[in-house]
Amino acid sequence: MKYRLFIASFLPEETACKIRDLQLKALNSCVNLISIENFHITYSFLGDTDENEIPKLKGLVSYFNRELAGIQCHYEDIIAFEQHGKSPIAIRLRFSKSISVAVKALQQKSSGDVKKFIPHITIGKARNVFVSDVLESYRETFRDNGISFQLAPALLAKSEISQHGSRYFIL
Repeated sequence: MKYRLFIASFLPEETACKIRDLQLKALNSCVNLISIENFHITYSFLGDTDENEIPKLKGLVSYFNRELAGIQCHYEDIIAFEQHGKSPIAIRLRFSKSISVAVKALQQKSSGDVKKFIPHITIGKARNVFVSDVLESYRETFRDNGISFQLAPALLAKSEISQHGSRYFIL
């Protein structure tokens, strides 16, 4: 059986609430908001992965967590990218020390199982809109927001998509 997997850290409650407040302030009818319980930093999207790979991937996540220990995370910008005809609106993050070293180490150790990825927090998905207009509004709302937090340990998670949105399960 295959699972839709990703590696992520969930956010501290205080940080999630702050993002939610800003998300609601920037409300736009063309953006479907991600619910607060689904806020997380995605480090790597693994996609459809055979269940036999899960033990190996859990080992990689443990290795990755040693690389992430003690890193502070700060808001940097609002970005968008194309995905299945929708444009996810996401927070790009800045880290107190280069997380790219940890991500690269994870990719090397995984023998190519982990795809290159920009760590981010998805906060909404735009549809039928000029994304640049939405981005400008979100950037203005999120400017000088003081979002800063210490990274929680990364987890291997499974995503199930339904008509009601995504549900995440920690493996």
